[in-house]
Amino acid sequence: MPSAVQVVTQTLISRSGAIHIARIYGQNNVPINQESLSSIMAQVTDLDYNSVVYGPTALTISQVVFESLVNNDPRWTLDNIGYNFLWVCPALALSMSGENGQTDIKFTPVSGEVFVAPFTYQLSPVYIP
Repeated sequence: MPSAVQVVTQTLISRSGAIHIARIYGQNNVPINQESLSSIMAQVTDLDYNSVVYGPTALTISQVVFESLVNNDPRWTLDNIGYNFLWVCPALALSMSGENGQTDIKFTPVSGEVFVAPFTYQLSPVYIP
């Protein structure tokens, strides 16, 4: 069973792409890698209206999961250990009516149980058409 996933909470700009970046651990508290997963799905939900606004959509494992932890990227400021998951959520997915959203990333390992990494956020509005 995967270890507990810390919920990431942040403020994002509405109608703008957003980086979802994390260090994800799978079975036996070992960081995930490409070979440890069979699929990844993403879904964005408008929490104010309880409606799915994007997805579920399949993510390409080789494009979002790194084989080793990345610790030399200035976008990662949490610690010096690094991250192994990075996905840029498209702007279209953050064009919701409400102010509160959540992206759920569902990981299906090659063996073991499915687990989800939730990213919650408050959207700052934009007024340009």
